[in-house]
Amino acid sequence: MKFLGSSGKPIDDSLAERDEAAIHGTPLADQQKSRWERSWPTIACGAGLFSDGYVNGVIGQVNTILIKLYKTDYTDSSAQSNVSSIAFAGTVIGQLFFGWMSDHVSRKWALMTSTIILFIFAALGAGSYGGGSVNGMLQALTAWRFLLGIGIGGEYPAGSVACAESTGELKEGHRNRWFIMFTNVQIDLGFVASSLAPMIIVLACTDNHLRAAWRICLGLGVIPPLSLIYLRFKLQEPEEFNRETMKNTHTPWWLVIKFYWARLLVVSIIWFIYDFLTYSFSIYSSAWLAIILGDTAPLWKTFGWTTIINCFYLPGAIGGAFLSDILGPRIALGSFVLAQGIVGFIMSGCYPYLDKASTVGGFVVVYGIFLSLGEAGPGDNIGLVASKTSATAIRGQYYAIAAAMGKIGAFVGTYIFPIIQKNAPGGADSNRGGQDPFFVSSALCIFSACLAFFLLPHIGQDTITSEDLKFRAYLEENGWDTRQMGSKDYQMNSSSSVDEIANSAEEKQTNSSTPYVQSRSLQNPGAKWTPYPPPTQASLSSPTASPETSNPTYTPPDAVPIAIIGGTGLSSLPSPPFTPLALVPPSPTPWGLPSSPIAILSYTPSTALSTSPASHPTVVAFLARHGEYHQYAPHEIPNRANVAALKKLGVKAAVGFSAVGSLREEVKPRDFLVAGGVVDWTKGVRPWTFFENGMVGHVSMADPFDVHLSKAVHDAISRPGVLEGEGVKAHSAGTVICIEGPQFSTRSESLLYRSLPTQPPISVINMSAVPECKLFREAEIAYALVCMSTDYDSWHSTNEGVSVEMVMGHMVANGANAKKAVAAVLEELGKEEVKGVVGERWSMASRGGVMGLHKRDGRGEDAVERLKWLFGEKWVDGRE
Repeated sequence: MKFLGSSGKPIDDSLAERDEAAIHGTPLADQQKSRWERSWPTIACGAGLFSDGYVNGVIGQVNTILIKLYKTDYTDSSAQSNVSSIAFAGTVIGQLFFGWMSDHVSRKWALMTSTIILFIFAALGAGSYGGGSVNGMLQALTAWRFLLGIGIGGEYPAGSVACAESTGELKEGHRNRWFIMFTNVQIDLGFVASSLAPMIIVLACTDNHLRAAWRICLGLGVIPPLSLIYLRFKLQEPEEFNRETMKNTHTPWWLVIKFYWARLLVVSIIWFIYDFLTYSFSIYSSAWLAIILGDTAPLWKTFGWTTIINCFYLPGAIGGAFLSDILGPRIALGSFVLAQGIVGFIMSGCYPYLDKASTVGGFVVVYGIFLSLGEAGPGDNIGLVASKTSATAIRGQYYAIAAAMGKIGAFVGTYIFPIIQKNAPGGADSNRGGQDPFFVSSALCIFSACLAFFLLPHIGQDTITSEDLKFRAYLEENGWDTRQMGSKDYQMNSSSSVDEIANSAEEKQTNSSTPYVQSRSLQNPGAKWTPYPPPTQASLSSPTASPETSNPTYTPPDAVPIAIIGGTGLSSLPSPPFTPLALVPPSPTPWGLPSSPIAILSYTPSTALSTSPASHPTVVAFLARHGEYHQYAPHEIPNRANVAALKKLGVKAAVGFSAVGSLREEVKPRDFLVAGGVVDWTKGVRPWTFFENGMVGHVSMADPFDVHLSKAVHDAISRPGVLEGEGVKAHSAGTVICIEGPQFSTRSESLLYRSLPTQPPISVINMSAVPECKLFREAEIAYALVCMSTDYDSWHSTNEGVSVEMVMGHMVANGANAKKAVAAVLEELGKEEVKGVVGERWSMASRGGVMGLHKRDGRGEDAVERLKWLFGEKWVDGRE
């Protein structure tokens, strides 16, 4: 199914399939923070919406008091509608302004500004004075309510958006519920307080002091914003905002509109309908109850029943928060709003039997269920949908427009509902006056459900991250430079961390003949390839994090024996626990430039993964298969240059990580599999051998992956605590089939691959295993491949086919596990009983398949020089 949200123009997979670490380094959820450090920004950002619930809810009770106090002076004027609904007009303006401010200035200061506005105008509203006249007082109250609405509007794009971004640091599988708990549940708690407080106040003041009562009710609105000022002052900008903001550059509005207009339209319509119903019902519930209970019922009793009704919001909101994590926001929203529509029709039919004082309990229960379903559906999830279906760079404005449409719906509803009631046969006090609003509401609920089911995209735990990646890919595809994104501090910190490594490498170069240089940029691709000496002791010593500091007996090796090849989902290794030592730029080889700089790092086993104390750190080389920016599609990867560059660094064993699709039910998305065999289904367009142009060689590929290395890798990643996630497993010895790509396979192809009679059976499918495994074998380097499952390809009966959205959802989780897997593998390879895996076992293994096949006179001169560069003089000529 193609969901709304793309421009209609396909996004290049090689751009879209980038994990968070490829752009930003360590994912948010992997950063070292305590539970409180992760949680309190979510609380501070979202909890201010309590004010929205209270301020908009309490006006319903105040409206009832004003009717009782001023009678026709109030009901016959425009003040009744204005006082109830004018805050919505201010809220729309506030949402749009603060949406812009939160994207282009600061999330934090947008929040702080709206908090101050809430405090000031809540107080002024409570003290409304009109020069002694009722009309003047009502006009003042209307003005203050309008300005108060502007402050409420700021809570949406600034508070909710920052809250959604902060949940990225929380545990996966719990993010939706905590967003909802501190946004929609806060609004609902505000609604409950907005009827409970007036009930208590009216009981305390009695009907003789209602003028004081309504002012106290409004005055309590200063407490929520006042309680949050300190926490919000301490807030830092969300990490997602720092990484993705466009506030320091020009927003490409035409590209934004083309990419998001359809999705924004759907979200806005759903929000319009939800607020049209919810706020209108909330504001007029007291009036309905007053009609049902009669003129003789005391106000506190009316407010008490209103409190009970508002309490029905809470089970729906709290239960729906958990179901949003389980079902996903789209399914939860559609299912519960559909149920709400059904209950609404039932409510309409039963209304003649419920609009009596004797059956008010029945009215409250049915009406409460109606409201509760609305909260479990759109109430909980519409803000979540608006927060997660847009990129961080424009999220504040995207959210503001959708939320503003909601408030316009609320504004319209507060005007339309009295008209519907008054124009009903028999008037507002008749059965039809109560039934018709429910008829209209229920029909709109059914319409919202259809929009949610058929036009909203799937929203997962990592949708914010994947949405940012897709948006970046779209911008890059359309020629917009995404390097302009990010706050100035973030850009400065990012560049300085690279410069530190590069400067360290330049300093080492002055003391050795290593190829490390300062710049990370690619050297001239046409440059003549030159000797590529292995790192020396000087080049591997780190002046800032030297292993010798902690162990005086430690001596760096003359070469780097172990390499990690990072694929889609693993584009860097985090520090800590990996300490950068040097950076080898993409230097020319006889087969061109490798795909990325090669990072030289050291790893010291942590207590979390360690099974035995290690005497020395392990030095490892890391190369990103698809390039620093994931710019190489599978068929474009310079595989020969990659393998050759690692060979020249002295690598004896290499472990590759690769995103794959699963062809077996038991290999679930997010499972890992250590490959045991390979089927080459590429189309022969990739250079796949070092032996050509007069140097013919035939190397055995019966077992393309080193058996001993693969066993060690599987043992390492199978240890408890390495792969996290419910039901995540490490499989062994499966066959991987490598296709050409970059397109995913068709359903027919996927079923064909599953049916091929191989041993071991074909378990996974990818696009990069070949020729990488063949070239490592030719280069006499032990090689193992770790396959990270992201999807069920196209064969699965419950699968609609592979999409970038699906892949990205699992890719971020796989990336976090892959980093832990690398650490576990390095520790395993450091054990004495396993050290033989990283040695000379494959030395000269290819030479016999080359040298005996042709006479020396038939050798191509250039081919000989290339192999001398790769293997050395002795390998080719039999001499040093």
